[in-house]
Amino acid sequence: MKKLKCIEGYVFKKYLKENLLESKDCIEKRIRLINHFDKSIPGLLNTTIDEKRHRYFYRQKYCKPLKKNIYVKDDFSGLVETLTYFEEKEFVHGDLNRKNIFWTKEGFKVVDYEPCLYQIKDGNKQFMITKPYISKNDLTNGKITSLTDKIAFYYFILRMYGYLSNRKVVELSNTLDHQQEIGISENELEYINYASILSIAFQNINQYNGGA
Repeated sequence: MKKLKCIEGYVFKKYLKENLLESKDCIEKRIRLINHFDKSIPGLLNTTIDEKRHRYFYRQKYCKPLKKNIYVKDDFSGLVETLTYFEEKEFVHGDLNRKNIFWTKEGFKVVDYEPCLYQIKDGNKQFMITKPYISKNDLTNGKITSLTDKIAFYYFILRMYGYLSNRKVVELSNTLDHQQEIGISENELEYINYASILSIAFQNINQYNGGA
């Protein structure tokens, strides 16, 4: 189980190695990516993961979330750049939702870069995702990919505009029928970039608004 605390402007967590269920090579590759993220990417926070005996120690700069009443499309440009960077580096966040993306004076910031996407948590083996923000294909194949991040990004935009009700979240959690909501299949979405996903989300939002 990971433990979270904040000290002197940094968030700290501890992970027992025995609870991380991917291969050692996979975990070490992911940690190297996190430790060497390009700090100029707008949506990233300085993060390091160190190994000590049977644990990994996670350290991430704390950034205070701010409230914002109205978002415009340009507000998401830094987030698009960040997620595009993730995809180029073959890094999958896995849990892009409102608790892990928040607005700051510098734009949206992405937090919580897990060292492993398949863990033992609360005694259960599970992916480090939040339903319904997961690809049905990924769940079937037993591997979280950038397709899950793309689906989650789409729904994040809708949530920022209040177009994803709790009832719809429950329904999607049961069906994972993303094509019905997004308008394109998962197989098509796999080859679409984040800038295009942003445009699709805004097109659908306009439809919700009656074509305004």
